[in-house]
Amino acid sequence: MDFGILGPLVVSHEGVAVEIGAPKQRALLICLLLRVGQTVPVDRLIDALWEEDPPPQARVTLRSYISSLRRLLEGADAGPVIVTRGNGYGLQVDPEAVDMVRFEKLVGDARDAAGDADPSSALALLDGALGLWRGEALADVTDSAFATGERARLEELRLSAHEDRFDALLLLGRHREAVAALESFTRDTSLRERAQAQLMLALYRSGRAPDALEAFKRYRETLVEELGLDPSPELHQLAERILRQEEEIPPPPTAPVVAAPVVEGTSPASLRARLVGRTHERAELRSAVDRLRTGVGGLLLFSGEPGIGKSTLLEELARVDADVGLQAR
Repeated sequence: MDFGILGPLVVSHEGVAVEIGAPKQRALLICLLLRVGQTVPVDRLIDALWEEDPPPQARVTLRSYISSLRRLLEGADAGPVIVTRGNGYGLQVDPEAVDMVRFEKLVGDARDAAGDADPSSALALLDGALGLWRGEALADVTDSAFATGERARLEELRLSAHEDRFDALLLLGRHREAVAALESFTRDTSLRERAQAQLMLALYRSGRAPDALEAFKRYRETLVEELGLDPSPELHQLAERILRQEEEIPPPPTAPVVAAPVVEGTSPASLRARLVGRTHERAELRSAVDRLRTGVGGLLLFSGEPGIGKSTLLEELARVDADVGLQAR
């Protein structure tokens, strides 16, 4: 059985569509798919479906929705798909049956390939990942508060995957192809500096230095007008190097990966599926801990903006290194 949430909800079994009709049932299934492999408490499901206005018999109604979904899914798959665990429910399917998980894994594999200096493999993996998108993620629940954060996270990961793809094109010398894709991308995402730097570099390497400098000028004007900010020193330096007609200009730095939020009860398999593109960070963290162990003690500061995946990395380290006591702050 396959599940798609990178667009309108789709469910299929051996290529045959399984219709999930009622909007609340679709929302319930999406909520479970976002936590595939985990147990979602009943109270959280009620909050997701009805937010601040649950009906008097919300638990009874929820059980009815669960029963209906079980009939639809298990009738197609001939096996238990939704299971009851304690005071909650969970989907008992392979996480990679969900297009969101496959997308994240492909993006992570692509970033590992890029780190291994294999842009051809990275490009193929990213094309496969981006090809999974059929529209706006979680399109059936755009008005639901429970999906807001996850939809924003997935959209950011999609955009950064496009930027990873542009990096691969630049590394492969496909500069004119990159220009065409980047001009379209930056029209829709005019404030993303990484893409603007990629466009400038692609134009310059295509023999269009004046256009590259014009792109910088437009971006700077847009940034000042909309946010009252100036481009980063790195982008100014790139413009200066283009102005000097330098022969070798390295590609722009890669933006950090957006990690999935961690929820209580995350299984090791689900956790690994969400640690996309974190090979470098995990290695750095392990190295830092090893240095502390071999010394006389000390403090390791691991900081970052809320929601970027600090706890995810620390949970992974603790899972493989049980004697490490770490806490994200």
